Amino acid sequence: MFTSDQEITDTLGHFNISDYMDISKRNNIGPKVAEIVNKTVPKIPSIHKVEDEIKLKTNGYITFDNFLSQDEVEKIKNTLIEQEGYNTHVPKYSDQVLRKLTPDYGFNTLSYPPTSLLNMPIILNKIVDPYILSLSQAYLGCFPTLYSLNSWWHIHKEQIYGTQNNHRDHDDFRFLALFIYLTDVDETTGPHVFYPGTQDGSESDKSIVITGKAGTAILADTFAIHRGQPLQQGSRLVCWWRYGLNINAMHYHDGNDNFKSSKENIFSNIPNALHNEYLFRAFY
Repeated sequence: MFTSDQEITDTLGHFNISDYMDISKRNNIGPKVAEIVNKTVPKIPSIHKVEDEIKLKTNGYITFDNFLSQDEVEKIKNTLIEQEGYNTHVPKYSDQVLRKLTPDYGFNTLSYPPTSLLNMPIILNKIVDPYILSLSQAYLGCFPTLYSLNSWWHIHKEQIYGTQNNHRDHDDFRFLALFIYLTDVDETTGPHVFYPGTQDGSESDKSIVITGKAGTAILADTFAIHRGQPLQQGSRLVCWWRYGLNINAMHYHDGNDNFKSSKENIFSNIPNALHNEYLFRAFY
């Protein structure tokens, strides 16, 4: 265990996911957690553009075209399509029956185990992308912790899945989600809908619809109001991973601690450096 994890508990106590919804606690405890992390894990060099940091902090999100190349997208899709998954967007909440995505698949969602992504060199190298880590560090106030990975299909079934309604995620006192479209997404195939500025807990009726080609990435604070637009046709494949302040309560609540890779597997594909060990420590 890195000393910051124990010190956070010793200094601030244990948190429940309900604590992450409290605006006062978010504003007060988040910086305290970051301060403890900074004493253990030094910040990496800042290499991102200042205007990107301002955009992320102001709007709560930023997009990156061609974050993955088309070749990388195809490799990920071809690997996932051969695997079995679960009938909810997070495996813990499924009926625990593993199924493949076939033409007669009866649900509107299929998600793959987090280990599916942990076993992909393309994904591991993007998780440690220096620009994304630099930008995330600036937003969080400390070097991030990876606490969640996921990949899932939404399929047009004329049903509304829970995450296709407006909601806030309450994963941590401060966190970011990195979504990547693995299929082309237009207004009919389930675009991400985001309400800029609401990451501070405010309300708004002004939203933006984020479409994009396969390989488009969205880095967002999803404590802001957001949803996945219900599909009008076809299907959509997305993956995410999330950067937080530490190994938070949501990591355990969503069952991510049940999906581990080995340290040897992870670091056979990325450098075995202090920051990478810290970043991935919840998954080995």
